[in-house]
Amino acid sequence: MWATRRWQTATLRIISCKQVSVGLKCGGGGGGSDEDTPDNDVYRRFVEGASGDVELAKRKYFFMMNWRKSEDIDNILAKPHDNFAAFKECMVSYIHKRDKCGRMVLVDKSGVMKKSMQALLARGLTVDDACYHTAFIMEYQWKVLDPRPYPDGQMLRIIDLKGISMDAMSSEVFGFVKKLGFIVGHYNAERIYKVIIVNPPAWFNMIWKVVAPMINPKTRDKTIVVRGAAEITKALLEFIDLENIPQEYGGTCACEGGGCMTHSPEEIELRAFVTKLNDRDVAGAQELLQQIRDRPHALSSVQEDQQLDQQS
Repeated sequence: MWATRRWQTATLRIISCKQVSVGLKCGGGGGGSDEDTPDNDVYRRFVEGASGDVELAKRKYFFMMNWRKSEDIDNILAKPHDNFAAFKECMVSYIHKRDKCGRMVLVDKSGVMKKSMQALLARGLTVDDACYHTAFIMEYQWKVLDPRPYPDGQMLRIIDLKGISMDAMSSEVFGFVKKLGFIVGHYNAERIYKVIIVNPPAWFNMIWKVVAPMINPKTRDKTIVVRGAAEITKALLEFIDLENIPQEYGGTCACEGGGCMTHSPEEIELRAFVTKLNDRDVAGAQELLQQIRDRPHALSSVQEDQQLDQQS
């Protein structure tokens, strides 16, 4: 399981990342019986992710529920996140507006992951701290920014490999990335709509041939790899309007006040929310969350599907 260490200071909780295997039973909850079969959006995502294999979906679902209970994930957005600023300074990952169907867009500068990891360790932060931060961000994304049921509630993820070197594939860095990826892949089923990998190095194809077979086929089929400024812009324009694409990827967005990385509307609101949390203004933080959560979504992948049906 993912263990939790509780320190003397009451507000600090660290999630320890440990690889586990999903067997016939998932902790105390087991695989669930027919009577236990849940009827909610999260479970439906697990069924979709398991390609209709109900038993596998149930095992993964109850495994996830046990983890949420043991780590008190339901309350993670009500607790201060004192390391938030440090992670934002060290790890370049930011939410930037929406795609053409209203899905949030996440930009990950994975090419500098080794430097990010070294910067975190230099500040005394650990992989466990990184797992906690990842859980916090994922909960914010799917419980606040886009809590809509499937097939909405997904993201388009841009992974920028610019600056990556072969030594970034070391076991230490790879292990760090794998542990963070575990929480995303095992506890947040069917949240990825598309993955667009940009600026891959010349040796990327060699690595991809080795890694691709280990990736879930559904995720692999959603992945696009593009290089070259013109091709990157072309690929992004298929899914994102020009005015919502950052200038560095060929779009026209510059996000006033400090640039897309820190001053997208989503990042500004996220920072305001965490500031209230860390100031122990719980009521103010929850009020802001409710305002964001209740904001209407003008676009929907469901509407897109309906339009395609009408055209066909």
